[in-house]
Amino acid sequence: MEEAGISVKAERLIAVLDMSKHDFPPALTYVYKFFIRCEAENEILKPGIETNDVGFFSLQEIYLLPLSKERNIIDNFEMIFADERSKENVVICD
Repeated sequence: MEEAGISVKAERLIAVLDMSKHDFPPALTYVYKFFIRCEAENEILKPGIETNDVGFFSLQEIYLLPLSKERNIIDNFEMIFADERSKENVVICD
């Protein structure tokens, strides 16, 4: 994953979301977000050109982060953590 400098292997699709159907601010472009579960091939994190810092976070820690709402909303993180807990392999699509 380029922004965190970590190598990953894609495992499965979690969701395909239409940003216009969720709590994102209005945008000039029409965007679908793809959420893919990945397995880390290494856990050596390093910031890249687009990031100041990188790390692994619990959902409780994510609640405290100043998210860029244009790209990330808390509902997305809750969906990802719920998927990890459930192990049902259900793909969510708008």
